[in-house]
Amino acid sequence: MIRRFLKISGLIFICFLVMDMFMAYQMNLRYQNDQAMSVSLKLSALRAHIEKEITQNLLLVYGTANYISVNPTLSQAQFQLYAKGVMARQNLLKNLGAAPDFVMEYIYPLAGNQQMLGVDYRHLEDQWELVKMVQETGDMVVAGPIQLVQGGWGLIGRAPVIVRTASPPAFWGVVSAVMDVDRLFTNVGLDRLEDLEIAIRGTDGTGDRGEVFQGDLSLFDPAEKSVLMTVAFPSGSWQMAARPADGWSVYHPFSWMMHGLMALFFLTVVFFVFRTVKDIAERKFVELALKNEERKMRAMLEASYDAYVMIDDEETILFWSPAAEKIFGWTSEEALGRKIHSLIAPARHHEESASGIERFARTGKGHLLNSVLELEAYRKNGDCFPVEMSMAAFRNEGRYYAVGNIRDITTRKKAEKELERMATTDSLTGLANRGRFMMLAEAEIQRSRRYSRPLSILMVDADRFKNINDTHGHDMGDKALKALGSTLESVLRSTDVAGRIGGEEFVLMLPETALPEAVAVAERLRQTVEQKSIPMSDGPLISFTVSIGVTELTDPSQGIDDLLKRADNALYRAKSSGRNRVAS
Repeated sequence: MIRRFLKISGLIFICFLVMDMFMAYQMNLRYQNDQAMSVSLKLSALRAHIEKEITQNLLLVYGTANYISVNPTLSQAQFQLYAKGVMARQNLLKNLGAAPDFVMEYIYPLAGNQQMLGVDYRHLEDQWELVKMVQETGDMVVAGPIQLVQGGWGLIGRAPVIVRTASPPAFWGVVSAVMDVDRLFTNVGLDRLEDLEIAIRGTDGTGDRGEVFQGDLSLFDPAEKSVLMTVAFPSGSWQMAARPADGWSVYHPFSWMMHGLMALFFLTVVFFVFRTVKDIAERKFVELALKNEERKMRAMLEASYDAYVMIDDEETILFWSPAAEKIFGWTSEEALGRKIHSLIAPARHHEESASGIERFARTGKGHLLNSVLELEAYRKNGDCFPVEMSMAAFRNEGRYYAVGNIRDITTRKKAEKELERMATTDSLTGLANRGRFMMLAEAEIQRSRRYSRPLSILMVDADRFKNINDTHGHDMGDKALKALGSTLESVLRSTDVAGRIGGEEFVLMLPETALPEAVAVAERLRQTVEQKSIPMSDGPLISFTVSIGVTELTDPSQGIDDLLKRADNALYRAKSSGRNRVAS
């Protein structure tokens, strides 16, 4: 009797021991994954804030470089006025400087920075290599963070200034700005993440190859199993590593409770006491704790502006966050169970995506993993928009899964296009500025030579324009120039190009147009301006005339400078013969 009881008890003990080990393994594995997901979500939000702050401030440096490229002979007063406007914004810039031919001649604010005036970068051994790289690459170069003399840490962004109005375009110098890294980290709330231990590396924007400038180097040791994430910004990147401040927990907080429950359950089975009551009560307790953890994770996902998506090795969507619903327009019920590429990816990528998923299912690897990529995506309503996506993979029960972070970067792309428009457009008339016109004209001249097609240039100048400014004021003069710009556009074809290259001087490029037709266009333009009147604020109307010089590309060896000179000579003859004339 006793021997039989012991034998049955032994079999039950072995069964419960195997069950206990299996359940503990599953619980601890899920808890470890939950920790990694929680750290990833917090680190992703921090990364988004850092990228936004750095990109916005580096775009100000790009904008300054574009401004100087259009105004390469600006005075100290002009630079101080422009820089004051830039620095007045809510940004992280501590100062803004410009160094023509690598010699610092402009700096704002002057107070506390006078010692930098006249400094030649070529004599600064610790900075010259990075500054020289700006000229060699033609792109922005980021230096730092470095310890500043006045205290704190600074990130230096340097951008090249290329004068594209010159032929060929000429290197003018560099624009540099110091960004307050301490204030950057304060703005993004790095010091408020007390439950995480965070380190950042990538001095001089070198990403995972750079030195650690924030936190402990040991966090990048693979043995620490830190969550790694790349911070991308124009011309460089950083790499962040994070783990819980108290380290990774291998065991679930309730694992020992689970062991106790199994022991109690074993005793109840053996002795047939309180079996059902104990089992149900303790299991409900564990389930409630796990549900609470799940609710916390969902609350964090709902607070994120980025979309989070999880797919299996057949690209089936298993998780679709609230932010994904807002970005793509598909509800969670509509998205779950669908194939992600057929739902949001362009059709031209579907075949490539299918082969990529096949490889991912076999190896857990793919070109979209562990990198930050800019791609096109589609909303439910069919709109195509740019996104930034990063994905990470994990393996569970013999299958691979991927978790993706997707960000809508439509606003950022629009800002970049607006900066490009401002750098190529005359702000008063909306026509092409000198640099933009010269670039388009050179390309059209090349086409004209290649196909032996005619091309004409019109140089237009307002007659006695100084009298308008002196008599009626500069506001009325600006109004007259705008009216002239509108008139130019009204007589041109869609293939023609109009630009403002001086104060009251305009130039027109007429492809596929020989000299007789160009003279006819000029005469029509002259008559249109002569008949136009501009109302003044106090009631009277004013009018003015233009003189126009016309020339045609006749020599294949000629460039835009030669054509402009000939058109200018023709314009001079029109002025000399009494103004309000067309001369060729």
